[in-house]
Amino acid sequence: IIDQLPLSSDNILISNGSAAAIDNVCTTLIDPGDVIIAEGPTWHGFLRTANGHLADLVQVPVDNSGILVDKVEAEIKAAEVSKKKVKFIYIISDFQNPSGKTMSSKRRRDLLEICAEHHVLILEDSAYSELHFGPDTPSSIYSLADGNGVLKIGSFSKIIATGLRIGWIQGKVELIGALTNT
Repeated sequence: IIDQLPLSSDNILISNGSAAAIDNVCTTLIDPGDVIIAEGPTWHGFLRTANGHLADLVQVPVDNSGILVDKVEAEIKAAEVSKKKVKFIYIISDFQNPSGKTMSSKRRRDLLEICAEHHVLILEDSAYSELHFGPDTPSSIYSLADGNGVLKIGSFSKIIATGLRIGWIQGKVELIGALTNT
């Protein structure tokens, strides 16, 4: 059990690190011109990958509680008005890179609600999540959603050894199946 949810091997796809997992998601889901929303600023490796797939990348600012969810919703609506689809929102929910901020539980729930309403996938990069200590560890977005509408990416390089390039994508069987066929 990960995230207090029962999972099987069908819910996990092993990758060559989290960067390769992100590239797999982009390869599977992104066509040139598709919209991706990300925190701003965000991890440069994600920016490189998204730009390499010719996505229209929109960055939304973060504050001490995480991404500004009202601005996320405004960007989703703007894309819809332009007849574009936001393919996913990229979030580093814990110890966000480069700000170091951890998204509040309320923001996590608010983001889930907005994304469910607009049928937008969340790509939760949890590379730093296992660095939490103590009882105040927030639930992952994946866990809060019971895995619905969320892909969660993890990596052993932050929690075991920096040179260990093994990552994974965690998701519903249908999504993992689509990623496996890429």
